[in-house]
Amino acid sequence: MEAVSITSELGATTATHRRGEVTVDHEFVAAFVEQQAAVLRLAVLLCGDRRQAEDVVAEAFARTYPQWRRGTVDNLGASLRRDRGSLDR
Repeated sequence: MEAVSITSELGATTATHRRGEVTVDHEFVAAFVEQQAAVLRLAVLLCGDRRQAEDVVAEAFARTYPQWRRGTVDNLGASLRRDRGSLDR
């Protein structure tokens, strides 16, 4: 088994292993845990299908993360609820 090196700074942990580098933003993970259920409930109501709603929510979080990293997200829940891109399928 290959060794894994881990560094931590500014609320993020970076693990490097043989397949590359993986960074975990602990603040974003905490915000995800806090917001996911409410955003998923709304998406289920709008989509009418839980599986599609789960995809919509995952895509909304993925599209919001770059803005989060730049520090341009003041209210994650509101940003996620405004993200309607996945609903236009």
